[in-house]
Amino acid sequence: MNSTDTVLRDEMEIDLGGLLWSVLSKWRTILAVALFFALLLGGFRALRLNRAFRAPGYVESAQEQYNDELADYQTQKQLLQSLLDAKQHELREVEQYIANSALYAIDPYHVFTAEAVYYIEAEPDAIAALSDAYAIAVERIDVAALFAEASGHAVAVESLRLHRGGDEALSSEASVYLSVLPSLLTVSTGEDSAVLEIFAIGADPAQAALLLSAAEDAIDSAQSDLARSIRPHDMKRLSESSYESFSRELAQFHVDLQKHFMLLLADLKTAKAEAEALTAPANPLPTRQVIIKSIVKNAVLGFVLGAFLAAASLSLVLIVRGTLLHADELMRRYHACVLGVCGAGARANRLDRRIARHRGIPAALDEDAQVRMTAANIAQLSAGCDSILLAGTPAKERIAALCERLAPQLPGISLKAAGNLCEDPESVLAFGGCEAVILVEELGASSFPEIERELLKVYKSGKKLPGFVLLGNVRG
Repeated sequence: MNSTDTVLRDEMEIDLGGLLWSVLSKWRTILAVALFFALLLGGFRALRLNRAFRAPGYVESAQEQYNDELADYQTQKQLLQSLLDAKQHELREVEQYIANSALYAIDPYHVFTAEAVYYIEAEPDAIAALSDAYAIAVERIDVAALFAEASGHAVAVESLRLHRGGDEALSSEASVYLSVLPSLLTVSTGEDSAVLEIFAIGADPAQAALLLSAAEDAIDSAQSDLARSIRPHDMKRLSESSYESFSRELAQFHVDLQKHFMLLLADLKTAKAEAEALTAPANPLPTRQVIIKSIVKNAVLGFVLGAFLAAASLSLVLIVRGTLLHADELMRRYHACVLGVCGAGARANRLDRRIARHRGIPAALDEDAQVRMTAANIAQLSAGCDSILLAGTPAKERIAALCERLAPQLPGISLKAAGNLCEDPESVLAFGGCEAVILVEELGASSFPEIERELLKVYKSGKKLPGFVLLGNVRG
C-alpha cells in the first residue's frame, strides 16, 4: 500500500455476483425459513377451514345459499342456451338462403327479364274477375319445382312466400329486406284490368324464359276453365320481349342481406362469450380434495414467501455490514494480494462445492492442498521475514489452528497467531514484536470497516504486509 487513500474508501461498491452466491450459500437457512412459512400458512389455512366448518349453522346456511345460486345459474344457462340455439338456427337459415336462393343468385347488374303482354277481350263487367283469376293461376306456379327440375338440385324460393306475405323462412328483419324486392314472377294489370303484363326475371336468359314459358302455359291451361266458370272471353298476346337491366332494389337486397348475416355472426359470438363466461357457483362445502388443494396452495405460497424473505434479509444484512463476499474484492478495493483461501469442506455436498467455487473458495482442492498452496505463497512473498504475525477478525482459535497447519510448511519462519489488532490487547502487544503481518479474514463474516481499520493500523506501523489469507466454509 502506498498511501492511506488505498485503505480508506468513501464509496461503497456492491458485488452483485458475490452477493448472490453468498446468499445462495445459506440455502439451508433459506430452505428452513421457507419450510417454516409453508407450515405456518398451510396450517393457518387448515385452522381457518376447521373453524369455519365447526361454526354453528354454517353448513346449513352455506348449503342453502349454494342451492339458490345453483338454481339461478341453471336458469341463466338455459336462457343463454336457448338464445344461442335460436341464433345458430337463424344463422343456418340465412346461410342456406344465401347458398340456394334463386333470387340472391341473380347479379343485380345483369338482371335478365322476359316480358309478355296479354289483352283480355270480354264483357266489361267480367274483365276484373278474369284478370284476378289469371294472376292467381300464374302465382300458383311451383317455381321451386320448376327450377329443381331444370337445374337438378333444390333451389330456395323463400322470397316468393315472403313477398306474398306467407310463411317466413328468414327473420323478421330479413323479411323487411325481401318485402321491397320484385318477385321472380310478377303479374300486373293495366288501369282497366284488360291488359295483363307478366314479368319473369332470372340469372340468365334461359331462366327468365323458363319462368315466362311456365306462366304462358298456366294462362293457356286456365283459359277454358275460366271461360266456363266466369265468362266466355278471348286472350290475345300483344307482345313478348326480353332484355338485360340493372336492379337497384336487388343490389340493395344483396348489401342488406350481407349486413344481416354479419350482425347474426356478431350476435352469435356475443351469445357464445356470455355462455362461456357463465360459471357454476362454487360449492361452499368443498370436498376433501379441494380442501387439501387449498392447504397445499397456501403452503406453496408460504414457501415462496419464506424463501424470498430469508434471501432478502440475508442480502440486507450483508449489504449493511459491508461484508467481504469474494477474494477479488480485496484486490479491487485495496490492490492487496490474497495468499490463499482455506475453506473447510467437511460434509459439503456437490451443491455446496459448486456455490463455493463461485465465492472464490477452491473447493476442488482438499484442505491440505489449500494449506500447501497458501504456505507456498507466504514463503514467496515474505522473503527475508523471520517472524510473521497472523491476525484478523475471525476467532483467535481459528487463526491459531491455521498457524499450526502452516508451520510445518514454513520451517524457516516463526508464525504467531493473534486476534483483532484493533480490539484485542494481547494481539496489539504481539503486533509490536513481528516483522510482517498477514491479515486473516473470513468470507461472508468479516466486514470492510473492520478490515480497513486493521489495514490502517498496519500501514501506520510501517510493517510489511505480504497480503491476506481468507477463511471460508464451503457449506456457507
